[in-house]
Amino acid sequence: MAQSQRITSGILEGVRVIELAMNLGIPYAGRILAAQGAEVIMVETSKLPQVLRYPPWIGFDPTQAYFPELSAMKLSISLDLRYPEGQRVFKDLVGISDVVTQNFSQAAITEWGVGYETLKEVNPRLVYLSGPAMGSSGPFRDYIGYGLMTQGLCGLAGLTGTSDSPPQAPGINLPDSYAGILGAGFVVAALQRRARTGQGMHIELPLYLAGVTALGPHILDYVANQRVNQRIGAHSPDFAPHNFYPCQGEDRWCAITCLTDDQWEALCGVLGNPLWTRDPKFATMQGRKENEEELDQLIGRWTTSRRAEDVMEMMQRAGVSAGIVAKPSDLTADPHLMARDYWLKTVSPAHGPHPNFPVPIGLSNTPFQWGHTTASIGEHNQYVYGKLLQMSQEEIQRLTDEGVFV
Repeated sequence: MAQSQRITSGILEGVRVIELAMNLGIPYAGRILAAQGAEVIMVETSKLPQVLRYPPWIGFDPTQAYFPELSAMKLSISLDLRYPEGQRVFKDLVGISDVVTQNFSQAAITEWGVGYETLKEVNPRLVYLSGPAMGSSGPFRDYIGYGLMTQGLCGLAGLTGTSDSPPQAPGINLPDSYAGILGAGFVVAALQRRARTGQGMHIELPLYLAGVTALGPHILDYVANQRVNQRIGAHSPDFAPHNFYPCQGEDRWCAITCLTDDQWEALCGVLGNPLWTRDPKFATMQGRKENEEELDQLIGRWTTSRRAEDVMEMMQRAGVSAGIVAKPSDLTADPHLMARDYWLKTVSPAHGPHPNFPVPIGLSNTPFQWGHTTASIGEHNQYVYGKLLQMSQEEIQRLTDEGVFV
């Protein structure tokens, strides 16, 4: 992405973020900050690229789509912090920046000399966001933690699935997404505090702790009632019907929920008020819960011959909460998202032009910003080293030849 392609009128215009991070969680925070006008500079090296750029577990396939989604509004420099010269340049960059984000291991951060205590000597106003898997203290602090492990440890997987299935992992790494959203919010809060006090701060946001926050009601239920919630699939402990119902076509489903007797009566009307809906055992919410398996089968017989989109539309018109179980192919053509101009265009070397999506946060006076291109590694070396740091071409070339800027 060329610097001239950036639109800079967001709430974070003029804020410079140095992103020293891998995988999803902390880079997603940078994605949000960039969308609000910050200049986000990814620190990579061709010897150690952002893992999602060329995921090693799939053979470094450059056509994978995760990275363009995370990086479309960011700049990229090549900088190897394993060299003392690389560490010096990094500190020079920190000196003219506002925020550093990182999620490397404590061992790597210490070896490279880029921890908060070191960098705040360079820039006392620095806001420093770190996202270790487990945190910098506690008995698990040195554990390696990726998506499946953290989703299991924080309890998410234990509640996902049906009563007769083993624990299930959601299709995405939810603790990473939580950490990204929370991290971006706390960076903005820290910048506001700095504007008042002149002081920077260290924000630590472990993936494990971010995941545990999602289980708040379940943890409180145990503390208050000594009740351990179990896997119940798409059912609700309180309401029925509350499930995914099969629809016409291969692997097509519609979610239907009734929270009140009025909604139940409306659903019965959509179904044509068949005789079974008048059975006394379905007359109350308690009765519907007690006979939930039979109820699901009866509703499923009606939905299975109809398109999921038609079921959703009929239910919604009657005042019943319903929505298709969408696939990515549904979302890219979703009429609601299209009407809101949700999908934006990104250009990446591997994909060419393709749809991408903005941060789903709307601000009335400073809408999100958008850059159109995914940067290649080191694409912005000249801008960062030559313009921002005022390094001579000779020095840039020397450090390139020595492997520092490769």
